[in-house]
Amino acid sequence: MVVPEVQAEATVLITTKDRSELLRDAIASVYEQSANVDLIVLDDGSTDGTSALVRSEFPEARLIRNASALGPIVAKNRGASEVWTRILFTLDDDAIFSQPDVVSRTLHHFDHPRVGAVAIPSLDIMGDKKKRLDFVDWAGDQDFPCLATFRGGANAMRIDLFRSLGGYGGVGRQGEETSYCLRMLAAGYVVRAADVPPIFHYPGRSSRNRDLIVRAGARNNLLFAWESVPRGQLVVRLAGMVYNQLRLGLRERRVMPVLAGLVEGFGAFQRSGRRRVSPPVYKLQRELIRAGPKPFSELEPILSKQGIGAAGRSGLTQVLSS
Repeated sequence: MVVPEVQAEATVLITTKDRSELLRDAIASVYEQSANVDLIVLDDGSTDGTSALVRSEFPEARLIRNASALGPIVAKNRGASEVWTRILFTLDDDAIFSQPDVVSRTLHHFDHPRVGAVAIPSLDIMGDKKKRLDFVDWAGDQDFPCLATFRGGANAMRIDLFRSLGGYGGVGRQGEETSYCLRMLAAGYVVRAADVPPIFHYPGRSSRNRDLIVRAGARNNLLFAWESVPRGQLVVRLAGMVYNQLRLGLRERRVMPVLAGLVEGFGAFQRSGRRRVSPPVYKLQRELIRAGPKPFSELEPILSKQGIGAAGRSGLTQVLSS
């Protein structure tokens, strides 16, 4: 990894596969940012000329190409290993920064040492329908709101903390952000809601293999629960997760992909170590999922009692010294 002489303020990572036309708009929005950013485009085995497009139209971008598709989780971890700035943004290839100041304004949200990641609001645009995600009216308050997790294509994070916590777990896709944010919470860090312009996301413009998404979600969510849930709550959590996944499969008429994912998830238990979090931390994330954002002042006593683990101490030291 060669660090350029001109230091960027942040890195933007876009992982992509066979969406070259959409990718062009995403990259253009990155280079419209008022902040000085370094861009990494990770082509995860595309066959539509994605890498050629990046080389010809955006030669200043750092291009990484996987010869074959490894999935978003592996792709993001590989891209993160090449980051040399303090903060990493991830942007989906079918999304854009809506305003030139999204990156610069988001960076100011890391002014508190307990902020490990920032959830950027996003607007899903599907024709005439729009869905607001992670918009918090009081995001600009001094006692800032904290969320349970962030969305994979609308966030910024401290890269040293990400590395010290081992990056994303799982394989393929789905569920990695919530699992990572639980480990981050256990290390003493929160996800802060951002008071910035949203990311525009266009999921209807790209093809998505729903069977694959459902299967991967069942597998990884089951595996992440096995890895992290406290012992006393594990059986109930696993049972509830199996029930909810089967309900999803019935509702979407995708029972077989769900069953395949559950079998894969249970089969992965023996190969995966347990690194369970404490009951108070697990309860806190579940409350954030159910009830929505809480002010940082309500989380701070729990974080202080929990303390910062070895990985967290290392990450905090590196972040504050950078």
